[in-house]
Amino acid sequence: MSERVPRISVGMPVYDAAPYLRRSIESILTQTVGDLELVISDNASTDGSDEICRAIAATDPRVHYARNAENIGAVENYNAVFRRSRAPYFKWAAASDFCRPTFLERCSAVLDARSDVVLCYPRTRLFDETTGTTTDYQDDLDLQDDDPVTRFIHCQERLRLNNAMNGVVRREALARTALIKPFLSSDCSMLVELALHGKFVEVADYLFHRRMEPRTSTKLKSREEAYRHWDPRSRGPVTMVSWKTAREYWRAVRRAPLSLGQRARLCAHLLRWNYWQRAELARELREAAAARGRRSGEGGAR
Repeated sequence: MSERVPRISVGMPVYDAAPYLRRSIESILTQTVGDLELVISDNASTDGSDEICRAIAATDPRVHYARNAENIGAVENYNAVFRRSRAPYFKWAAASDFCRPTFLERCSAVLDARSDVVLCYPRTRLFDETTGTTTDYQDDLDLQDDDPVTRFIHCQERLRLNNAMNGVVRREALARTALIKPFLSSDCSMLVELALHGKFVEVADYLFHRRMEPRTSTKLKSREEAYRHWDPRSRGPVTMVSWKTAREYWRAVRRAPLSLGQRARLCAHLLRWNYWQRAELARELREAAAARGRRSGEGGAR
């Protein structure tokens, strides 16, 4: 007899999150929707996070805990919890954030009622416990236009701080995207691609609380620190981010189930977008050429 599949999977990638991990896990397990699984992937934590996870998993069968033998980076760990999940609805949950009890119920109800929606997310309240400050953030990603090209463009133009990816998404739609790639802001290109597969709906209540502190938020780290967080095995400089983003947009157009006319309109938009980004693209090419020159010079000196 096959094991019953839960209604919602929550994937929590963990790395050295002991100070706030228990609160984050409990905010998932105390949701008003009980038919869920919590998939935790521990990225070889060294601060006792594994003991916290194992203790909770031992008392709640909904929790599935796995520990990586080494730190594979946030990118691979985020993708790993998705691949290990089973439910038709999926949510990423950072180990430093927490959700209000009705988060999953409110978001999944929208997906239940509307097959044209692939992502439902609530409003976000940013917080910093070290200073006691909170900020209500306006995502402006309620994308309910019938035209996938319009949704793509609006998502690309409006997306700044990617809170919406922490909403509840249809697993089958997310699986058709490239997921997260090992470069800065690839979570944003993933969300823009997701908009080609269906509509986004915002729940007008602040049910998601995101911790914004230097230790936990890549937005508050230097580019190099953020890059090591995403991919610790990389030893090179942060390069060609705009080129990599552009590449993922073009690949998204190729993968998406678009009509010939929609594909043509989207290609025209991306050509314009590449033109608008020409200064940044040129700067990255110059930096990459200079870096290659330095490496060649160092090699010759040996």
